[in-house]
Amino acid sequence: MTDCWDFYMCMVDGVLSSIFVDLGLRDAVPQPERPFCLRVGCRLQRDHPRGMSHADEVSALDALEKSLVEVVADRLDGVYEARITGGGGRRFYFHVARDDVEILDACLAHVRASAPDHPLETDIHRDPGWRVYLDFLYPNRLGFQFIRDTHTIEALREHGDSLGSVRDVDHVTYFGSEEAARGFASRVARDDRLHSFVLRGIKRAEERHRWSVELIGRHAVDHRTIEPITSRLVRLAEEFCGDYDGWGCTIQAP
Repeated sequence: MTDCWDFYMCMVDGVLSSIFVDLGLRDAVPQPERPFCLRVGCRLQRDHPRGMSHADEVSALDALEKSLVEVVADRLDGVYEARITGGGGRRFYFHVARDDVEILDACLAHVRASAPDHPLETDIHRDPGWRVYLDFLYPNRLGFQFIRDTHTIEALREHGDSLGSVRDVDHVTYFGSEEAARGFASRVARDDRLHSFVLRGIKRAEERHRWSVELIGRHAVDHRTIEPITSRLVRLAEEFCGDYDGWGCTIQAP
């Protein structure tokens, strides 16, 4: 495993799920020597509405994951790329060198012995272009925004921020032209879901050779509040071929 793992939340088949994915693989795939996508799934003993596992099941799932990753790497020359948790289950994704049923069965028998309370199901198919990883598991713009939001929230929390306190929050978005920037600002002003936002300014961002739109929103910064806001801004920016650059605020600690 690389040091570039991160997670984001999204809808998978209509179910809120968390995807924990190795972002560091992006520049190293596809790998022709590993043309098969292997998915191993198990049921959770207790479902969680936010697509996560319950605390009392974490240690068992961690042991299962560790055993599975080790045996797939050893016997199938596999690379672990992601796991998805949601809808009462967890699915582990690998790319492996061989589609060998006997070896796969032996792998699973070894893992089942270490996690007897979590029956396993498998699916393996050819995916030489690593499309499952590139098109499904690797985050899109909304996924990356969730990751950035999480990092900002964690930084605030580390400084004692209450997160739930309403405050002024700065948001910045970049565009290729002044026309696009003004079109975006006008669109935000008409959006009922962003009614607390006011325009701070539109200006030429010389260092980026682009135009910036700076907005001030008045809201809390916990995940439940910030995620719908940033998702909306990402989508509106895309309508004008722009890039939402993120948000920042003053720390509010007790």
